[in-house]
Amino acid sequence: MQACARVDANNLLQCPQREICHLRNMPLPANAFILAAGYGSRLRPLTDTIPKPLLPCMGVPLIDIALHQLHAHGIEQVSINTHHLSDKFAHLSRPPHAVTLLHEPTLLGSAGFVRNLDRHDHDLIVYNGDILSDIDFTALYQTHLDRQAIATLALLPDARPHTRPVYMRAGHLVALDKCTAPSSAHTFACAQVLSAEFLQLIVAHKFTHINRAWQYALDQHYPIATFLHHGLWVDIGTPANFFHAHQALHRKLQHDPDFLHIPKLLSQELHLHDDHVIVGTPHIEKNCLIKAQTFITSSQVTIHAPAQLDHCVVMHAARVRDSCSHTLLLGDRILAWG
Repeated sequence: MQACARVDANNLLQCPQREICHLRNMPLPANAFILAAGYGSRLRPLTDTIPKPLLPCMGVPLIDIALHQLHAHGIEQVSINTHHLSDKFAHLSRPPHAVTLLHEPTLLGSAGFVRNLDRHDHDLIVYNGDILSDIDFTALYQTHLDRQAIATLALLPDARPHTRPVYMRAGHLVALDKCTAPSSAHTFACAQVLSAEFLQLIVAHKFTHINRAWQYALDQHYPIATFLHHGLWVDIGTPANFFHAHQALHRKLQHDPDFLHIPKLLSQELHLHDDHVIVGTPHIEKNCLIKAQTFITSSQVTIHAPAQLDHCVVMHAARVRDSCSHTLLLGDRILAWG
């Protein structure tokens, strides 16, 4: 097994005593892994019947957006781990997706999924299935090659509230959670490149949580590179964030109408207005009022008069009879926030 150069205490790349594990200018790895096994507890009752990665954003399941994003960067072989409502993912194993589904009867953790992989001898892009982003996976992987890293983490430019910070200096990760040395704090953007050597470290040491694997690599002075992502990024883990994902995608589509071919992924016409979005031809009775920042994302929606909607996401099979504000509606399930 070829191995990566290590770094010294100042996080400067040492002259490697072993061969570098990557050659520059290699194509993107052929394989990616999407983490999709969580329960999505904070989005209940929506996630009682639909796994969080299958929730639709602007009418398109998040997992479909992630798959098309990976395919757009030339990554064709994708595996997905499942646990909660695993049968709901079955359609993804058939064309046109043809992904590999790896069921976990017991959750294996953010690093433990590696044990289910058939091979650990190639680089792997890992992406969370509950993230909406426009991360440039090609640039992420090129950074991984340029820095000769054992792993490369995509980071947001700052540390977001209610997230565990990570710390970087000079393009490399230097600490988790807290750091006294000069560095900058960031939020992990839930996308990373793991080298074959790193995958084998996870297996050898039976890591279940990725943070512990990162910490081990830091302690052993392996280089973990960082890649700053400045574009679209929303973690949909809360009702408010799920709404914000619609806002962010609305803004993105206004500037880039063909972003990830989302209009083509919809079987219904997409109507982008300045302050709201309507997908398809929902039944909206007269005297209803669709106020600012409302997203009606399916033709299979009925809104009865005299309902007024303000800052709402109305999804498939919803029947709205009363006025709503700051509310998610999916079928007969309602989730309010704020």
